[in-house]
Amino acid sequence: MTCLIGGLVLYISFLALEVHGTYQLNGAHGPRHHRADSSIEPPETSLRRNQPVRSIQPPTRLFQNQRVSGNNYRFYGYHYYHQPPRELPRVRYLRPTTPTTRAEPLVSTPSGLPTPIISAVTETHCKSRPLDLVFIIDSSRSVRPAEFDKVKVFLVDMVDTLDIGEDATRVAVVNYASTVKIEFHLRTHFNKPGLKAALARIESLEAGTMTGLAIRTAMQEAFTEDSGARLTNKNIAKVAIVVTDGRPQDKVEEVSAAARAAGIEIYAVGVDRADMMSLRLMASQPLDEHVFYVETYGVIKKLTSKFRETLCEDPNEMSANLLREDPCMCEAQIAFQRKMQTTIKQLNDKHILLHNSSFIKDTNIPGISAYLPNAHGHVFYIAIPNNTRLKCVSWNKDQGFIACGGDDGLLKVLKLEAQTDDAKLKGLAAPSNLSMNQTLDGHSGAVQVVTWNERYQKLTTSDQNGLIIVWMLYKGSWYEEMINNRNKSVVRSMSWNADGQKICIVYEDGAVIVGSVDGNRIWGKELKGIQLAHVAWSPDGKILLFGMANGEIHIYDNQGNFVMKMTVSCLHNVTGAISIAGIHWYAGSEGYVELGCPCLAICFDNGRCQVMRYESDEAPVFIDTLMNVASIQWNQCGSVLALAGSLRSVAMEKEVNVVQFYTPFGEHLRTLKVPGKQMTAVAWEGGGLRIGLAVDSYIYFANVRPDYKWGYCSNTVVYGHTKPDRQEYCVVFWDTKNNEKFVKYVKSLMSITTCGDFCILATKADDTHPQYVLVLCNAIGTPLDSKYIDIDPLFVTLTRTHVIAASKEAFYTWQYRVAKKLTAIEINQVAKTKKDGKERVYHIDDTPSGTIEGPLDFAKAFSATRDPICCITATDKTLIVGRESGTIHKYSLPNVALVQKYTLTYRAYQLSLNCNSSRLAIIDISGVLTFLDLEVRSSPGDGAVSPAGSGDPSKFERKDVWDMQWAKDNPDLFAMMEKTRMYVFRNLDPEEPIQTSGYICNFEDLEIKSVLLDEIMKDPENPNKDYLINFEIRSLRDSRALIEKVGIDDASQFIEDNPHPRLWRLLAEAALQKLDLKTAEQAFVRCKDYQGIEFVKGLGNLQSEAMKQAEVAAYFGRFEEAERMYLDMDRRDLAISLRIKLGDWFRVLQLLKTGSGDCDDALLEQAYNAIGDYFADRQKWVNAVQYYLQGRNQERLAECYYMLEDYEGLEQLANSLPENHKLLVDIGQMFVTVGMCEQAVTAYLKCNQPKAAVDACVHLNQWNKAVELAKNHNMKEIKSLLGKYASHLLEKNKTLEAVELYRKAHHFLDAAKLMFKIADDEAKKRTRPLRVKKLYVLAALLVEDYHNQVKTAQLNQAKGKKSEATSALAGLLEEDSSATDNRIVDNGWRGSEAYHFFLLAQRQLYEGYTENAMNTALRLRDYEDIIPPVEIYSLLAICSSANRAFSTCSRAFIKLESLESLSPDQRQPYEDLALEIFTKHSPKDYHTWKDPDGTSDGAEGKLPTCIVTGQTISEYQFWMCSVCKHCALEKEIGNHTFCPLCHSSLV
Repeated sequence: MTCLIGGLVLYISFLALEVHGTYQLNGAHGPRHHRADSSIEPPETSLRRNQPVRSIQPPTRLFQNQRVSGNNYRFYGYHYYHQPPRELPRVRYLRPTTPTTRAEPLVSTPSGLPTPIISAVTETHCKSRPLDLVFIIDSSRSVRPAEFDKVKVFLVDMVDTLDIGEDATRVAVVNYASTVKIEFHLRTHFNKPGLKAALARIESLEAGTMTGLAIRTAMQEAFTEDSGARLTNKNIAKVAIVVTDGRPQDKVEEVSAAARAAGIEIYAVGVDRADMMSLRLMASQPLDEHVFYVETYGVIKKLTSKFRETLCEDPNEMSANLLREDPCMCEAQIAFQRKMQTTIKQLNDKHILLHNSSFIKDTNIPGISAYLPNAHGHVFYIAIPNNTRLKCVSWNKDQGFIACGGDDGLLKVLKLEAQTDDAKLKGLAAPSNLSMNQTLDGHSGAVQVVTWNERYQKLTTSDQNGLIIVWMLYKGSWYEEMINNRNKSVVRSMSWNADGQKICIVYEDGAVIVGSVDGNRIWGKELKGIQLAHVAWSPDGKILLFGMANGEIHIYDNQGNFVMKMTVSCLHNVTGAISIAGIHWYAGSEGYVELGCPCLAICFDNGRCQVMRYESDEAPVFIDTLMNVASIQWNQCGSVLALAGSLRSVAMEKEVNVVQFYTPFGEHLRTLKVPGKQMTAVAWEGGGLRIGLAVDSYIYFANVRPDYKWGYCSNTVVYGHTKPDRQEYCVVFWDTKNNEKFVKYVKSLMSITTCGDFCILATKADDTHPQYVLVLCNAIGTPLDSKYIDIDPLFVTLTRTHVIAASKEAFYTWQYRVAKKLTAIEINQVAKTKKDGKERVYHIDDTPSGTIEGPLDFAKAFSATRDPICCITATDKTLIVGRESGTIHKYSLPNVALVQKYTLTYRAYQLSLNCNSSRLAIIDISGVLTFLDLEVRSSPGDGAVSPAGSGDPSKFERKDVWDMQWAKDNPDLFAMMEKTRMYVFRNLDPEEPIQTSGYICNFEDLEIKSVLLDEIMKDPENPNKDYLINFEIRSLRDSRALIEKVGIDDASQFIEDNPHPRLWRLLAEAALQKLDLKTAEQAFVRCKDYQGIEFVKGLGNLQSEAMKQAEVAAYFGRFEEAERMYLDMDRRDLAISLRIKLGDWFRVLQLLKTGSGDCDDALLEQAYNAIGDYFADRQKWVNAVQYYLQGRNQERLAECYYMLEDYEGLEQLANSLPENHKLLVDIGQMFVTVGMCEQAVTAYLKCNQPKAAVDACVHLNQWNKAVELAKNHNMKEIKSLLGKYASHLLEKNKTLEAVELYRKAHHFLDAAKLMFKIADDEAKKRTRPLRVKKLYVLAALLVEDYHNQVKTAQLNQAKGKKSEATSALAGLLEEDSSATDNRIVDNGWRGSEAYHFFLLAQRQLYEGYTENAMNTALRLRDYEDIIPPVEIYSLLAICSSANRAFSTCSRAFIKLESLESLSPDQRQPYEDLALEIFTKHSPKDYHTWKDPDGTSDGAEGKLPTCIVTGQTISEYQFWMCSVCKHCALEKEIGNHTFCPLCHSSLV
């Protein structure tokens, strides 16, 4: 599982649970287990050679004072399980032995802890004084039937302890809920059998809690002479025992005072959710003897002994009787009674009455902020016996064992488990029982280090003497497995690697030992001159971090080789001595909050901390806690870092124990204050829902409420969690109605926000881009729309029309638009027709007026502000933004305008608006819930109204609140979570609380839906419907009970007094059940249910009673019953119609197939198609295809083939469609999206859309096909399309793709221009002349294609009317008129010629043909516009010098020295080289040669040049290339198979 925590809810209160050591029963150990004996043989081991066998004595018996959970007031009065510890000698054995006698049987106390039964308190051993005793018992709906049975058992047990008779004790019972019933009077029963039979017949009333009315009825009717009460002068005590589990709905103080004044002694017994203040107002004085509280009805019978003690006539006589019967029993009874009173007083003095006996309510102990950010439930502590101070604590995350070590060799293993049969009390709401309490003997000095190996179920401990013991779990108990003592130094730290295979042990003197899990030593090392303090493994086990006593951290590999010293940047500018408080490297066992999340925490005692991604992270996260840190630890998923220590309180001028919580990125979440003098260690529970804190001689436990990434929309719970094997978040859409789940994987998920039918997933775009994405999804996770935004969406809220996301400086609004109902297939086409929603960005310091502004501009969102945003909320008409200073901004929607500002004295953490936006609920950073009225509200007193915009918060205040939600249909009704209790408030008046730890999903129609996210996150892949709980509020429960018990007429009056549409609908439904159509119609009118009115009228028109019953059954959702009735009446059509209305098309199909007679083909096709839609909505395309085929739904079938990538099936479907079918267009588009051009063209042409076919070809870069189609269908748009697409390619610097585009489209001149540009750009690089030549050749070939195209076009236009010469001339004239660059058209081969001769001259020179090389170089003089002159004349100078033609060489140097493109510095080397050459050689040619540029006499122009040798061709016959039209000597070309210039084949 994972916990995804952007904020925390954590609280603390106390449970007195004192753990005592072992004791002896009859010479043997009393096992802890729920069995009387235990014979355990520890396994033999070969690992402890030459060591004596040391076996730890078995798990020890837990003594009394074990648990008091819930609110602190529960310590008042009597607790059966507060029994004194028995201090007996401790006996040690080599191994457990079977007890010689059976130990005392154990019973479970309210805390679930085994407690010895006091056998003397089993039968009546005292004579009770005569009483007139009236039991006043609460039987409201909150008392479940099984619990009410336990109340009756308690009454029977009480009767057994009393002397019943006409002259002894008389008993009456007053039963009450919203009404009061005297079950029987004092005069009715004077014998026990009859009395107990009458008690067994009592039934619960199940409506309301009118406790005051019940007391008045008892006083006025039960305690009267007519009812059997005896006269006052007879001194018969009148006693009333009130048993209740709720808060009275009427006043009890005055009536109770009147009853007490009338001589009635009142005892008040509270159970579970009972209101303690009401109990104290009812009871007689002294309260300690008249107020009792028990956790559950299951243990109420344990109060029998207390009442027996109170009602006994003479304790001394009772003692004497006991002594005569059984001295042991008597002794136990008297000792128990005395010890019990002493224990209660000690508990009250120690844990309840602090600071001058001020009574502490809930968790509001002075100096303790008990939650993070909001308190919840009760936090308890375990007291270590003998005030032994704790040094360390460690929590096994897999098995739940808690190991704690302390002074005097103290080492205990404990285990807390929740045990409850109530599905609603799972998780933190369930009572915690201490199922293991074993003391491990073996250490003599203070135990300083404890660490778990969870994979192999081993515990490793070490004490101040250096003794190390490895403990193993065997048959439910812990035993020594290995032992080691180096006898030289003290162990300072131990750490197992992530897979549990190796342990590293560091000693104070610098010794390091790495051993294996089986006890073998792997390696050891002595770090001379170094004092070690801490050690930690890297997650992969390749790195060891050693923390030194001086604060340095050294990095070693897993073989003990030094790697480097870690840079500790958080200690910059720190002076004085410091030490390391803790090193914890989260191993990633449950995934990471996000990719690259910091996971290595290093903290120092001065409060400085740095959190790193890896050991050499150069940009760690720095934290300054401003506290003295003692211990640190990550939670189970690495999302929260807890730092425990002390903080100096300025107000109290003393050190206060605190735990601070941070995210991996250094964001401070909450601070938890803890009582005590010194906190030494912190440990997280495996689920991350609790932390254990070692404080003095106690282990405190604090519950944590994670701020999960979750939401609820359209009966769907949406939640995100991480997996160890994936970097993305796994987002689960759990349809609670159909129990189906849909999974999406989202990278860098930030939050989940829901409203109505939709959900917003806020994510980061990617790691390289600072953008964020808001994805709008439906209830099955299908994306409907998305927006990229530039601000960090730290706070997101969603309404039915708007998405609002806020950073610390600005907020963004998006008015989204989606269809009300879309299938998954239709969603795929939304992008085609979707209109963009309105988007706006506002800076928090701006004052928007609601006018339409310019385009979306995120630039202003990055301006800093002095008062950042801290929370937001919104309804359809109002947006509320909270700021850190306490300022609240109210804006209007949809046109955002600042309406009002309010000022609070505290910082808001969570905001929530009621359904009409008139009142704002605010949970502040400390978990205090208050309200702010945003609109004028009528005063309940005199009708006056408060001034508009005053914004004065009401006086309402609740502490320890961690969640709340308004009712969607009542602005004065809301539910909130306070600790582990849910409270429902109407007009700020609370109902009795409900014990639960669920997160509130929805509050509507007087019903609350809650989800146990803690339980879901334990196995997020398999959510269970048991974790979704529905609660009815009191008015709905009472109305239902009144209807069932009293009747419709009386219940209607109650509903009239407490009107709500849901209650009227309840009444209408009850009337329908009885076919009371008149009452039903009136009730439907009151709740404005027009469909219900029409339904009643329709029923009135029916003649058959059976038909009416069937319609009513269908109305109430008893569809199976209604269908059966329809079929019994032979009305299959009505059964089918019913299932169609329900959308149960599977059943419709069954009815159509199984029924007799012909079935409607159209309805059958509709059923097939509806089932196909069902599967398509869930993206089960294969199943959908099967039904669409049978339903002949070609449109949906095409979409399914597309989603399945079954393009063959899609093509067959297209071929089967008739011409001009409307679906062909969509099929063609599908083929285009997957690049299947031919199939797309076929589909478009079949529906007579050639333009769409051409567009498809262009889109898929099939230009030949596009041109062909354009020509065949006489389309003229092809040129504009080419230009657009070519421009697009050129913008992306894809010039070659543009050339290919033009070439395929036969736009050869445009392609040639681009190719010449490419060649020119490549030539400027002066690096690869051969590549340049080839590029020029390609450009020239394109020019030739252009020439041929023009000539062919002119020939086709002539159509035989002109001669060929005339057509050619016309073509040339068109070329001249259309060419924009004559150089390209007329001299296309010039560039390729230049580089051909340039390369040829160099090749000839290297091959030794110096004269040919010089002649070829001389030809380059005509290409100075293509090749730089400096390269031409440098080559000519080299070639002529090699040919000893120094005259030509001299002219080349003269040209070089005169080039203006050369600077003086560049020109100087040429001058120096010329001087060197011509001092040795005179500037003349040593043999004659012919200038290649010379012409023959009478020639018409230049002679052609041989492209093979570079020589002038003077022969009459020569070879000419058919492509480039260049010439060569026939004797030279014969050795070539390709043209040397254009590389075309000579064959």
